[in-house]
Amino acid sequence: MRANRTYFNLMISLIILIFSACEKTEKIEDYPFHKSQLVVNCYFSPDTSFRAFVFKSLSPLDNAPYRILEHPKAYVKILHENTLIDSLIFNSQCRCYQGGGVKPLKNITYNMEAYFPGFPKVQSFSFIPDTVRVLNFNVESQVYQQKYNFDGVKTIDINLENNNLDEGKYLEITPNIFFKDSNLRVPYSFRGLTLIPIESENEYTVINNQIYISNFDKPILKIRFKINTYFFNDDQFRYFRESKVTLSVVNHTKEGFEYIKRYKTQNSIVNDPFSEPIPISNNIINGYGVFSGFRYQMLAQTF
Repeated sequence: MRANRTYFNLMISLIILIFSACEKTEKIEDYPFHKSQLVVNCYFSPDTSFRAFVFKSLSPLDNAPYRILEHPKAYVKILHENTLIDSLIFNSQCRCYQGGGVKPLKNITYNMEAYFPGFPKVQSFSFIPDTVRVLNFNVESQVYQQKYNFDGVKTIDINLENNNLDEGKYLEITPNIFFKDSNLRVPYSFRGLTLIPIESENEYTVINNQIYISNFDKPILKIRFKINTYFFNDDQFRYFRESKVTLSVVNHTKEGFEYIKRYKTQNSIVNDPFSEPIPISNNIINGYGVFSGFRYQMLAQTF
């Protein structure tokens, strides 16, 4: 009897606790007001003319898609020491602001000014970084036949030289493999890239099989990649042997490097419900975005 009474008292206490908790409400502060800012993205290299994409920033609660801004009075100007180098106007084909074909030069700091009605004028400064020299790019092969398939292991070595140690290099390195036969069912035969950097004293990050190396300030940088692939028959193995490996090496400024690395990191975790948003870097005064020079090299070897 005493046990039943104790159980009854416990149940009453639990019910009272639940209802009292339901009566408490937390005050939820309104989400802070977001004032849209002008967003300008402009990467430039010695091999291309100036081209810029202009948007406006959106509130995190805004589900509207990003839209390229267009207006007859809008402009993007490229200057050097207050002298106009190029004036970019809207091009409907690329949905961007494009200039008259002027290509950037090295050892020059450019000033970008952009204006769109309803926003304050924004500006930024950047330059084209020095070239990183590729000393060698080798693809070694070890292939052996197992009981039911072939296993191909491609080892890729690349040595990079820093000619200007006073200027840290910020590298984006992307290896790819291209099969000779585009009809080959790659998802069933291609196991993927395994990236193994070696002898790298610099900090690096791997994002979706791309390597980002921060502040490469050594005379020589050695990196090694391995590509492992399974083949289920002689046909697929033959096509693989007649394909090629490419390696793109992009040398960014520090501002451009941080922007692209954080942007791609955010894209890699966008479907992860437990991830936290990555703050995107910014070098645009009075707005958002990036204005940055870079150098690009593409290497290829057929095997």
